[in-house]
Amino acid sequence: MTRFDPDARPDPDAESGVNSEGTTITPMEAVISGQSSKKLHAQAELSAQIMEERQKRAAEPVHMEGLKPLPPGLPRLPNGVIPGGSDALTMVPSMRRSIPAPYRRESINIGRHGKTWAYAQAGSVQPGDLVVDFGKIAAASEELIYDEVVPGIKAPVRAEIRLVNIAGEVRIFGQAEQIRIFRKHEG
Repeated sequence: MTRFDPDARPDPDAESGVNSEGTTITPMEAVISGQSSKKLHAQAELSAQIMEERQKRAAEPVHMEGLKPLPPGLPRLPNGVIPGGSDALTMVPSMRRSIPAPYRRESINIGRHGKTWAYAQAGSVQPGDLVVDFGKIAAASEELIYDEVVPGIKAPVRAEIRLVNIAGEVRIFGQAEQIRIFRKHEG
Protein backbone atom coordinates (compact mmCIF):
# COMPACT_ATOMS: atom_id res chain seq x y z
CA MET A 1 0.00 0.00 0.00
CA THR A 2 1.34 3.40 -0.86
CA ARG A 3 1.14 6.38 1.40
CA PHE A 4 -0.23 9.69 0.30
CA ASP A 5 2.52 12.27 -0.12
CA PRO A 6 1.14 15.83 0.13
CA ASP A 7 4.32 17.23 -1.46
CA ALA A 8 4.06 14.99 -4.52
CA ARG A 9 3.62 16.86 -7.75
CA PRO A 10 1.69 15.40 -10.64
CA ASP A 11 3.66 14.24 -13.63
CA PRO A 12 3.27 16.91 -16.29
CA ASP A 13 3.16 14.22 -19.01
CA ALA A 14 0.17 12.45 -17.41
CA GLU A 15 -3.26 13.07 -18.87
CA SER A 16 -5.36 15.46 -16.87
CA GLY A 17 -8.72 16.94 -17.38
CA VAL A 18 -11.33 19.33 -16.06
CA ASN A 19 -14.70 18.17 -14.73
CA SER A 20 -18.04 19.95 -15.26
CA GLU A 21 -17.49 22.25 -12.25
CA GLY A 22 -14.13 23.41 -13.57
CA THR A 23 -12.02 21.42 -11.06
CA THR A 24 -8.78 20.02 -12.41
CA ILE A 25 -8.67 16.21 -12.30
CA THR A 26 -5.28 14.57 -11.84
CA PRO A 27 -5.00 10.90 -12.81
CA MET A 28 -3.96 8.46 -10.10
CA GLU A 29 -0.88 7.43 -12.08
CA ALA A 30 0.52 10.94 -11.76
CA VAL A 31 0.41 10.88 -7.94
CA ILE A 32 1.48 7.33 -7.05
CA SER A 33 4.79 5.76 -7.94
CA GLY A 34 5.22 3.79 -11.15
CA GLN A 35 5.64 0.44 -9.33
CA SER A 36 2.37 0.89 -7.40
CA SER A 37 0.60 1.90 -10.56
CA LYS A 38 1.71 -1.32 -12.27
CA LYS A 39 0.40 -3.38 -9.31
CA LEU A 40 -2.97 -1.65 -9.43
CA HIS A 41 -3.29 -2.26 -13.17
CA ALA A 42 -2.30 -5.93 -12.76
CA GLN A 43 -4.93 -6.44 -10.03
CA ALA A 44 -7.60 -4.75 -12.15
CA GLU A 45 -6.76 -6.95 -15.14
CA LEU A 46 -6.82 -10.10 -12.98
CA SER A 47 -10.22 -9.28 -11.49
CA ALA A 48 -11.56 -8.53 -14.99
CA GLN A 49 -10.35 -11.94 -16.18
CA ILE A 50 -11.99 -13.69 -13.21
CA MET A 51 -15.28 -11.93 -13.92
CA GLU A 52 -15.15 -12.94 -17.58
CA GLU A 53 -14.52 -16.59 -16.65
CA ARG A 54 -17.47 -16.58 -14.24
CA GLN A 55 -19.76 -15.12 -16.89
CA LYS A 56 -18.62 -17.74 -19.42
CA ARG A 57 -19.29 -20.58 -16.93
CA ALA A 58 -22.72 -19.19 -16.12
CA ALA A 59 -23.61 -19.03 -19.82
CA GLU A 60 -22.53 -22.63 -20.52
CA PRO A 61 -25.35 -25.21 -20.76
CA VAL A 62 -25.72 -27.77 -17.97
CA HIS A 63 -24.92 -31.25 -19.32
CA MET A 64 -27.22 -33.90 -17.86
CA GLU A 65 -26.62 -36.71 -20.37
CA GLY A 66 -24.57 -38.79 -17.90
CA LEU A 67 -27.17 -38.70 -15.08
CA LYS A 68 -29.26 -41.80 -14.35
CA PRO A 69 -32.58 -41.89 -12.47
CA LEU A 70 -32.71 -43.49 -9.02
CA PRO A 71 -33.98 -47.07 -8.89
CA PRO A 72 -37.59 -47.34 -7.66
CA GLY A 73 -36.66 -49.11 -4.38
CA LEU A 74 -34.36 -46.39 -3.01
CA PRO A 75 -35.79 -43.79 -0.62
CA ARG A 76 -36.15 -40.31 -2.07
CA LEU A 77 -35.81 -36.94 -0.38
CA PRO A 78 -39.04 -34.95 0.03
CA ASN A 79 -39.60 -32.02 -2.32
CA GLY A 80 -37.71 -28.90 -1.30
CA VAL A 81 -35.04 -30.76 0.68
CA ILE A 82 -31.54 -30.29 -0.67
CA PRO A 83 -28.96 -32.94 0.25
CA GLY A 84 -26.48 -31.27 2.58
CA GLY A 85 -28.51 -28.06 2.42
CA SER A 86 -29.99 -25.98 5.20
CA ASP A 87 -32.85 -28.45 5.78
CA ALA A 88 -30.35 -31.20 6.51
CA LEU A 89 -28.82 -29.06 9.26
CA THR A 90 -32.12 -28.89 11.15
CA MET A 91 -31.92 -32.63 11.76
CA VAL A 92 -28.49 -32.38 13.39
CA PRO A 93 -28.70 -32.34 17.20
CA SER A 94 -27.64 -29.04 18.71
CA MET A 95 -26.32 -28.12 22.15
CA ARG A 96 -28.66 -26.05 24.25
CA ARG A 97 -27.24 -23.95 26.98
CA SER A 98 -28.28 -24.51 30.55
CA ILE A 99 -28.96 -21.48 32.72
CA PRO A 100 -27.25 -21.70 36.12
CA ALA A 101 -29.51 -22.12 39.17
CA PRO A 102 -29.36 -18.60 40.62
CA TYR A 103 -30.51 -17.12 37.29
CA ARG A 104 -33.04 -19.79 36.31
CA ARG A 105 -36.68 -18.78 36.39
CA GLU A 106 -39.40 -21.19 37.35
CA SER A 107 -41.21 -22.54 34.34
CA ILE A 108 -44.55 -24.22 34.03
CA ASN A 109 -44.96 -27.39 32.06
CA ILE A 110 -48.66 -27.59 31.33
CA GLY A 111 -48.36 -31.22 30.29
CA ARG A 112 -46.96 -32.20 33.70
CA HIS A 113 -48.91 -35.04 35.26
CA GLY A 114 -51.39 -34.20 37.99
CA LYS A 115 -51.97 -30.48 37.34
CA THR A 116 -54.71 -28.91 35.26
CA TRP A 117 -56.37 -25.58 34.59
CA ALA A 118 -59.65 -25.34 36.49
CA TYR A 119 -62.15 -22.72 37.61
CA ALA A 120 -62.36 -22.12 41.34
CA GLN A 121 -63.65 -19.48 43.70
CA ALA A 122 -61.18 -16.74 44.58
CA GLY A 123 -61.56 -17.67 48.26
CA SER A 124 -60.01 -21.11 47.62
CA VAL A 125 -56.79 -19.79 46.00
CA GLN A 126 -53.67 -20.70 47.98
CA PRO A 127 -50.04 -19.59 47.75
CA GLY A 128 -48.28 -21.56 45.03
CA ASP A 129 -51.31 -21.69 42.73
CA LEU A 130 -51.05 -20.11 39.32
CA VAL A 131 -53.78 -17.65 38.30
CA VAL A 132 -54.35 -16.96 34.62
CA ASP A 133 -53.15 -13.48 33.48
CA PHE A 134 -51.70 -12.79 36.94
CA GLY A 135 -49.03 -15.36 37.71
CA LYS A 136 -47.91 -17.46 40.66
CA ILE A 137 -49.53 -16.50 43.96
CA ALA A 138 -47.19 -15.56 46.80
CA ALA A 139 -49.86 -14.57 49.35
CA ALA A 140 -53.64 -14.68 49.63
CA SER A 141 -55.61 -12.92 52.35
CA GLU A 142 -59.26 -12.31 53.11
CA GLU A 143 -60.42 -8.82 54.09
CA LEU A 144 -63.85 -7.91 55.38
CA ILE A 145 -65.33 -4.65 54.10
CA TYR A 146 -67.34 -2.84 56.78
CA ASP A 147 -70.06 -0.27 56.28
CA GLU A 148 -72.06 1.81 58.77
CA VAL A 149 -75.55 0.40 58.58
CA VAL A 150 -76.71 2.21 61.69
CA PRO A 151 -74.81 5.36 62.70
CA GLY A 152 -72.05 4.32 65.10
CA ILE A 153 -72.36 0.58 64.37
CA LYS A 154 -70.26 -1.00 61.63
CA ALA A 155 -71.32 -4.29 60.09
CA PRO A 156 -69.42 -6.44 57.60
CA VAL A 157 -70.89 -6.03 54.14
CA ARG A 158 -68.74 -8.26 51.97
CA ALA A 159 -65.46 -10.16 51.94
CA GLU A 160 -62.71 -9.50 49.41
CA ILE A 161 -59.78 -11.73 48.58
CA ARG A 162 -56.46 -9.92 48.12
CA LEU A 163 -54.00 -11.90 45.97
CA VAL A 164 -50.33 -10.96 45.70
CA ASN A 165 -48.20 -12.56 42.97
CA ILE A 166 -44.46 -13.26 43.17
CA ALA A 167 -43.73 -9.93 41.44
CA GLY A 168 -45.51 -8.06 44.25
CA GLU A 169 -48.57 -7.02 42.22
CA VAL A 170 -51.89 -6.98 44.06
CA ARG A 171 -55.36 -7.81 42.72
CA ILE A 172 -58.61 -7.87 44.61
CA PHE A 173 -61.36 -10.39 43.83
CA GLY A 174 -64.78 -11.07 45.29
CA GLN A 175 -64.86 -14.14 47.55
CA ALA A 176 -67.19 -16.12 45.27
CA GLU A 177 -65.72 -14.81 42.00
CA GLN A 178 -64.70 -17.61 39.63
CA ILE A 179 -61.11 -17.43 38.42
CA ARG A 180 -59.03 -19.87 36.40
CA ILE A 181 -56.14 -21.47 38.29
CA PHE A 182 -53.51 -24.11 37.60
CA ARG A 183 -53.22 -26.60 40.41
CA LYS A 184 -53.15 -30.29 41.27
CA HIS A 185 -56.06 -32.15 39.82
CA GLU A 186 -58.85 -32.73 42.33
CA GLY A 187 -60.70 -35.83 41.48
